[in-house]
Amino acid sequence: MQRGLDTRKRILKIAVNEFAQRGFKGTSTRTIAKLASVPHTLVVYYFKNKDELWITAARELFQPFLDWEFQYLEELKGKSAVERLKFVVAGFVRFSAKVPLFHRLMANEGREPSKRLKFLITSFNARSSKLIAQWITEAQSDGEFIAGDPFMLLYEIVGAVTNPFALSAEFKIITGRSPFAPGAVEEHLNNIMRLFFPERS
Repeated sequence: MQRGLDTRKRILKIAVNEFAQRGFKGTSTRTIAKLASVPHTLVVYYFKNKDELWITAARELFQPFLDWEFQYLEELKGKSAVERLKFVVAGFVRFSAKVPLFHRLMANEGREPSKRLKFLITSFNARSSKLIAQWITEAQSDGEFIAGDPFMLLYEIVGAVTNPFALSAEFKIITGRSPFAPGAVEEHLNNIMRLFFPERS
């Protein structure tokens, strides 16, 4: 029983990495089986087919995001719009450093319309995107966030936050340091804050 659970977890862990790094089209269940050192029939036994394996892998990868989202919705009750945004941006920087595969999977699936992209949007980020865009609008009206279309700014935040982690190998070659180092993560966070939240004189 435990051996079967361990095998399933190993397959799923590799599937998460492969789908995030190579996308759905670039990933094969046979490659996943080979990397997991199991017969291909076991992948089919536990996950039926590639589509089911992708859905399970996406849920596995996005569960930490949902846990974090639930946490911030609970902790932000009664806070101002700019306090909410600062909390969320700081949390997203640290989350992105901890789970870089999250953005890589979204970037792969976000390139063209598909049932997988619709699943991701519906299941994981439609609600939070609308909510954060609303907070941006409120903070802008108070002069505490830079001007611009809220949804465009939301995507610019996501891009600015995730880029060093998504391109970590390039970042390390160019800078000689890892974007995942604790000091680098906090420096990145401070830079993001200065970019989007105007300093009051």
